[in-house]
Amino acid sequence: MPTKTIIEPFRIKSVEPIRRTTPEERKKLLEAAGYNLFSVAADAILIDFHAEATSEKQAMGFTMSRWDQQLLVYGEAFEARMMSLKLHLSLEEALDEGWRILAESFEPAQTGLPGSLVEKFWPQGIGPAAGAAADAEGDAEDAGEAAAEAPG
Repeated sequence: MPTKTIIEPFRIKSVEPIRRTTPEERKKLLEAAGYNLFSVAADAILIDFHAEATSEKQAMGFTMSRWDQQLLVYGEAFEARMMSLKLHLSLEEALDEGWRILAESFEPAQTGLPGSLVEKFWPQGIGPAAGAAADAEGDAEDAGEAAAEAPG
C-alpha cells in the first residue's frame, strides 16, 4: 500500500545563487513594471529578511537600536498577519493589510517607497508602535543610526 508523504514547505531548503541589484536597477525594474511587484521577473527579486537577522541580534544580547525594534515589530506583525496558513485573504485584503503593517511599523520616509505610492496607499491615522519611531524631540544618534542601517 502506498504511503502518503506530506511535504512541509517550511522544511524545504533551496540553495541557489542570488543576484543582487543596485537601487538604480530596482527603481528601473519597478518603474518598468508600473510599480506592480507581480510584474517584476522573479529572478530580479531579492527578499531580505532584516527582521530575522534583528531577532538573532536580540537573542545574542546585542544592543537594539530603534531601527532594530521597528524591524522586530514589522517582522512579528507580518508573520502573524500575513504568513499564517490559517489566513484566507483576498489579494486586496492582503495588500491593505501589508500597508497597515508598514504604517504600524515605520514612518513613510523610512520605507524608501515612491511618494506617489505613499500618497495613494499609506493608511491615515496609523503610526509606528510607541517607542519604535523617533520621538517628537528626536534623538540625533538613533536617527543617524537608523538611517545608516536602513536598506537601500
